[in-house]
Amino acid sequence: MIVLSLLKLFVLLISLCVVNAYEIELCNNSNRGDCNCGFGDIKTYVFTPGDYQRCIHTFIPDSADSSNPLPVLVSVNGYGQGRLFPGSEAVAKARYYGYALFGIGSTGPFDGAGGFGLEFPANGVINPSNPTPCSASDSRDYGYIEGILDFIANEATLDTSKVYFEGFSQSSMFSVYASVCFADRIAGLWQGGSGLAKTFHQPITPGWQGQCSASDFDTYGNDCCTDHFCTDCTWWPIYPRTCENKLIDCIATYTNDNIACGTDFYAYEAMVAE
Repeated sequence: MIVLSLLKLFVLLISLCVVNAYEIELCNNSNRGDCNCGFGDIKTYVFTPGDYQRCIHTFIPDSADSSNPLPVLVSVNGYGQGRLFPGSEAVAKARYYGYALFGIGSTGPFDGAGGFGLEFPANGVINPSNPTPCSASDSRDYGYIEGILDFIANEATLDTSKVYFEGFSQSSMFSVYASVCFADRIAGLWQGGSGLAKTFHQPITPGWQGQCSASDFDTYGNDCCTDHFCTDCTWWPIYPRTCENKLIDCIATYTNDNIACGTDFYAYEAMVAE
């Protein structure tokens, strides 16, 4: 009986350890893999939350102190790995206004529409039966977001109640996916040039998201809508249902946006409804 109980305890401990079975390490020449290590004021961290290595590029101002933790802005760039550079305007703003800046992106595969490397959830099929697919099985990059937020939580100089995401175009679509799924840990986001795509509605996104599943677009390209229209789809990339965890979403559009203009209004409507 005692041996059996000890065995059960051992299995339980192993299962708990596997939940986040990765270590986030400061980037160096030995562990960098496909990540580019930061230099100067930029520190890069690497880890492998799933099948692929991911990077977190960070700038934390010298003024950061555990007695006055700083807000964090996570800037998404799914077309690259989200590198930060010491002399950039983005870093200058973070230093001036006093917030930490994280740059995140992908090291591949860049198999999404337009060469996007971060994976949206549920094969792009979002509907009333599954409006918020927020589990590790829904996207290979769910663990990446979770790891970033865990990293922030372990840094005493950072304010976990003031974590914000931002992105432009598809990167802002990924930002809203991350923010909705982790609305208990993310306070808000900024979306530029995007919002919420709706099935049967214009505008039609370049990757036909919301009209075709991701796998059908990969197979049939622009013909997917004609031959394999997604009858199970309703929205993309996620419906912003966050229940008691309300998000602040700044949705920006611009004149002569022939790609995503209109998705901003659909996102606004959904956010207000929720």
